[in-house]
Amino acid sequence: MTRWLASWRDIDVRLVAAVVAVTSLILGFIGLAQYLPHQPASAGYGTSFWDIVYYDLQLYAFASAPAAGRGPFPVWLEIARFLAPLGTLLVALAALRLVLADQFRRYLAARASGHAIVVATTPSRSSWPATSARPATAATARANGSSSSAPATTCSSRPAGTTS
Repeated sequence: MTRWLASWRDIDVRLVAAVVAVTSLILGFIGLAQYLPHQPASAGYGTSFWDIVYYDLQLYAFASAPAAGRGPFPVWLEIARFLAPLGTLLVALAALRLVLADQFRRYLAARASGHAIVVATTPSRSSWPATSARPATAATARANGSSSSAPATTCSSRPAGTTS
């Protein structure tokens, strides 16, 4: 049972959304091709290939005029009427997941517990950067934005008790 659940979680939402979208597109085309020729001419629906494709694509936004009326509809069109908005919802969730995934990982990392944090001093002076060993001069201080004419002092980030 747990092996099945683990494999179910590995299914990508984008893959499911693509399968649902293609399935609803095909079923919607078949259903509309069966439904539209039996509608009265006064309804004004086109029955050409491109009209059916246009009405089929409108299923994804709940705006397909032929499918908005009363039924009865062919079974393929009924299935597509529900699958198309589901496909739209899955694509929106996949996009939201993609946008928020990094922020969610950061949240989890910030709230993580049960891990060790190791802090240590370095054993030799050679591991310190060369710039921290140089004393600051008045020219260096002016270059860094200080307008004072007093000699600059260095502020080392070395641990207490180490010598230079």
